[in-house]
Amino acid sequence: MKPLASWVAAIALVGVGALVGAVPRRSPDQAFIDRAASIHEGQLDLARLAGRKATNEEARRLAARLERQHRASLQRLLDLAARNDLIVPNRLQDPEVQRFKRLDRLKGLPFDEAYVAAMASVEASAAAVFEEEASAGKSGALRAYAAGELPMLRSQAALARRDLERPRR
Repeated sequence: MKPLASWVAAIALVGVGALVGAVPRRSPDQAFIDRAASIHEGQLDLARLAGRKATNEEARRLAARLERQHRASLQRLLDLAARNDLIVPNRLQDPEVQRFKRLDRLKGLPFDEAYVAAMASVEASAAAVFEEEASAGKSGALRAYAAGELPMLRSQAALARRDLERPRR
């Protein structure tokens, strides 16, 4: 009996060693879901921040529009994930955290200008992430989701750029 127990213990140790050394890999689909959720959650947080801090009416309108559209887009992502047994994280990635911290320190007109500039940049970057998924994603459902969100992201980027170019009152 003793040799069998030793053999089982040796196999268990080899297996445990392999598990300890293994680094879990995210699938490309999961990487997109993580990024998309962080983009949407980050935009929602910034829209709420702008709702409290913006002094300019255009910045407030932009924030309200972004909040409404990103909330709907995030809900579509959550629904898609639930139907396909996918995990949607509920934490922001570093770019969104840093952007929030940077904008949260500002007040008044400097906040308004920085917020609108950040939204023009973020929406354009988000569109690039979604465009990549729409054209090269592995999952047909995620490709369709990304393609469906692209018009909104492009439109928001254009509107933010337009607001950025307007003279401030």
